Amino acid sequence: MFRHTIQLLLVTCLASGTVSAANEPFVGEWKLDPSKSKLTDQMKVESVAGNKYAFDFGGGSAETIAPDGTDQPGLASTTLSITIEAPDSWKVVRKHEGRILLTAYWKLSKDGNTLTDDFTQFGPNGSTTNMKTVYNRVASQASSSLNGNRRASLDLQQTDYSSTPARRNP
Repeated sequence: MFRHTIQLLLVTCLASGTVSAANEPFVGEWKLDPSKSKLTDQMKVESVAGNKYAFDFGGGSAETIAPDGTDQPGLASTTLSITIEAPDSWKVVRKHEGRILLTAYWKLSKDGNTLTDDFTQFGPNGSTTNMKTVYNRVASQASSSLNGNRRASLDLQQTDYSSTPARRNP
């Protein structure tokens, strides 16, 4: 009798678990299938007066920043900092009220036509999401330097994308 009760209880638990999973079909772990996905992103970097650049990250509103590593006013009450680490490597940091929202490391190819963006976003709960994106130049003259000709602009379109899911820091 006791064994029969245990078996009945086990069957009931398994059945209710199956019903619960059927009621929540979106619950589970999901992975992007890049062969069936199209992610489009575009950004524009334009040299303006003096040692300043206008950055348009696709929203249509440019932020004008000097690449001197200091926090400067950005969009939506944020600050934006650009540091030239080498002629072909820039570091980008966005903050809100002193908290780092994102860091990005930009690396330009030797021919100046490809930009690799290693982007990490920091969530308010300590989680991080990292994306590596490759952009191809679609406008302006190629330069082996991100800050090349003072009149140049860099209009880039995304060609490749990979992402690491959010991780929560202990």
